[in-house]
Amino acid sequence: MSGPESAFWVELRACMLGLWDAQRHEDQSPGVPDVSFCASGHDGWIELKTIPLLPKRATTTIKVPHLTAFQRSWLIRRARAGSAVFIFLKTPGINIWENKHYFLFDKESVPFVGKMVLKEMIQQAVYSEDHLDSDLLLKALTA
Repeated sequence: MSGPESAFWVELRACMLGLWDAQRHEDQSPGVPDVSFCASGHDGWIELKTIPLLPKRATTTIKVPHLTAFQRSWLIRRARAGSAVFIFLKTPGINIWENKHYFLFDKESVPFVGKMVLKEMIQQAVYSEDHLDSDLLLKALTA
């Protein structure tokens, strides 16, 4: 994890301080997510991603740079084994939102991240906010 994803981790860690036990991973193994966590008796894994620029058209698929097949496969395998897995996506401001936006996708949506248009992302996300809200995020991570 480097650059914008590192900054995203710092932001997320500050938001969730005292609400979870989380560890950032710098594993050499391909596909291992950026963060493991335990909160309210729930363990899980989070892959952090940022998008530098969004398409202008609402009908354009929003691709997620650097989301690799190894990462997606790891998350899907771990979900099948019963773990909670997530992709947490931070986007820049866009036409309908002047501010950045956060989307948290759970195991059901992992196969489709990077293959959806904005409307589908909003519908599929278990957390979709223009800021980090620790209470709402904790609910989504432990549901």
